[in-house]
Amino acid sequence: MKLILPVEITDELESNLPEDTTIVRVDSEGNIDGDATDAEVYFSYFYLKRTTLHRVLDAAPLLRWHHAPNAGVNHIWRWLSQETPNFWGKSLESGSHQRSIRWVVEGLADCAAIDSVVLEQELRDFPELSHHLRVVQIIGPSPMPPLVTARRLGISLIQQMQLALLQPDAQLQEIMKQFSVKRFDAVKLENYRVLNQCQ
Repeated sequence: MKLILPVEITDELESNLPEDTTIVRVDSEGNIDGDATDAEVYFSYFYLKRTTLHRVLDAAPLLRWHHAPNAGVNHIWRWLSQETPNFWGKSLESGSHQRSIRWVVEGLADCAAIDSVVLEQELRDFPELSHHLRVVQIIGPSPMPPLVTARRLGISLIQQMQLALLQPDAQLQEIMKQFSVKRFDAVKLENYRVLNQCQ
């Protein structure tokens, strides 16, 4: 196994790593000491500037990205826990995907798991954010976000709403276009059982 490690913690960790481990050191400016082209894992315990991140990722195209601390959600929590048990240093709850994005941009969080739909819309609304962010891992796919109603509305009204969404008129199609919604699909509760595995 080949690890890319920050120079600040290499000495501390080296003695505890398996004998067949090759260490590639990287400093806070992204200067890499060694061949990182086939690196398997990268642990980062410091905030990476965008330029530093570019250098590391360009040097290690096959990299699996691990980063702590992390503001995240169930998907990335489960994924990283499987990849690296006891990985987490600290997690922060921002309250929304939009706020998580700002925390990363402002340096309040190192990285965050962002819903792809939200990220795409935020980058459309605030294109300047793209200069401060980089997608380093895609996890999924997940079921589409559901549109739910209260049962007290009654079967008849709910069915009317479903029909209106599944067969949108011109006015609704225009509104959907404004929010980049391509279509609505009929789904069942079973479609979302997979989310229970992320808890």
